[in-house]
Amino acid sequence: YTAPSGANGGVSVADDKFFGQDGAVCIVTAWQAHKKHKTTFVAIRPRPWPKLEYDLEAVAVSLGEELHPLSPKPHKEQGLMKPWTFAMACDISGADASTKFSYDRILNMGLIAGHPILDISSDGAITVAPASTLSEVFDALSLMEAQRKALTLSCRVFGIFPDPDLAP
Repeated sequence: YTAPSGANGGVSVADDKFFGQDGAVCIVTAWQAHKKHKTTFVAIRPRPWPKLEYDLEAVAVSLGEELHPLSPKPHKEQGLMKPWTFAMACDISGADASTKFSYDRILNMGLIAGHPILDISSDGAITVAPASTLSEVFDALSLMEAQRKALTLSCRVFGIFPDPDLAP
């Protein structure tokens, strides 16, 4: 690696998605027509996070309420690649079969029947904040007598890595 100042040395600046990974600066030397050619490159050994876990397994929230972000547990082992982005899939219980969960990877937002319910930040923190417009979904639910209307989501979060050969 040659720094902008012209000094040779190790990698001092890394794109965030590769920061902290195992790697090395390699120097290759070759001869062609009695002329020596030399180049350097960075080789990185990607090792993705082996699992994605959060401190809480379940949360409860009311419409219009926003919970503190749930952050993924950090990995103690060095040299692991954190996910570049995140995705989520959820099953819904307590609603009719036509009520679906969808995850918008552009907005990093989870939706129920088109109503925002949560988002995932670039570091994997999940903020659960169901929009008050979700009341339309609850209004459509029919329950016996004085039961409380509730939806339950069973979700799975996936870390997506910049290398397409690495499985989520």
